This record gives sequence, C-alpha cells and structure tokens, in this order.
Amino acid sequence: MQKNANDAASAVEFEMNRRSGLFGIMFPGKFLKEHEQLAIQNMKDVFQSRQELMQVYLNVQIELTKNQGQMIIKSKLQYYEGELSQKAMQIKTDLMKFAEAKKNEISSVLERSRIDFMERMDRQDKEVEKYKHNARLYKRMKKSLNNEMEIFISTIDELLKGFKKSLDDKLNQG
Repeated sequence: MQKNANDAASAVEFEMNRRSGLFGIMFPGKFLKEHEQLAIQNMKDVFQSRQELMQVYLNVQIELTKNQGQMIIKSKLQYYEGELSQKAMQIKTDLMKFAEAKKNEISSVLERSRIDFMERMDRQDKEVEKYKHNARLYKRMKKSLNNEMEIFISTIDELLKGFKKSLDDKLNQG
C-alpha cells in the first residue's frame, strides 16, 4: 500500500506540474482527482481509527470504573455487615441483661406472693382448726384449702415455665 501511495503522489506531482495555474485548479486531471480522493479516504480512515481507539479507551475506562465501584460496594458491605454483627451482639447482650433483670423481678414478686400466700394459708389453717369439732365443715374447709394451695402452686409453676419458654424463644430468635 505504501508503494501505491508513493506512486500516486508522484503522479499527482507530475500532473500538477503539467496543469498549473487557474486552468489546472478549474479542471484537475484524473490523477489529481484520485489523489484528492485518496487524501480524503486517508483522512476518513485516520478519523475512523481514532474513533475506534477512543471507543476502546472509553470502554476500558467504563470497565475500570465499574470494577472500582464494585470494590467500593464490597468494602462498604463488609463494613456494614461487621457493624450489623456488632449491633446484633449488643442487642443480644442487652436482651440478656433485660431478661436477667425481669427474671429477678419476677422471682422477687413470686417470692413475696408465696410468702403472703403461705401466711394467709397458715392463718386460714388456724381458723379451720377452730372448727375441728364439726367434722363435716372441717373436712370441707381443709379440702378447699388444699385445692387452693394446689391451684396456687400449679399456677406459679405454669407462670415460671411460660416466662422461661418466652425468654428462650426470644433469645433463640436473635
């Protein structure tokens, strides 16, 4: 292709020397027309090559930007996952402290309730002893007190089991 371009250039030079002046500009010869078309085609080819190079450059830049963005997103996600993990641990710790405080509070309330209940049952048991002379009344009152005691104890046990199960469920969810 280089040889053809040199030959064309020589032919154009020869033709320009042969047709100089206004006449040569107004009526260019076949070689001059070909030379101009080749020059225009060369400019188009150079422009096309530059466009293709620019497109490749832009594609590479876009790909680099995408990769960089993905790396930033990954690092942010890792940071947030670590932060969420720390918060989850803090929430779990706070929940454990809260559960322990509630357990102690409920234990305290239940202990006071048991003491009050036992004192009341003791007073009632002493009251029932006054009626020991009436076997029918005494037997019914004793049975009633025993039923009340069983209901109280089973209710307390159920409350404790329910509270413990509720706490275990909440802690296992976290």
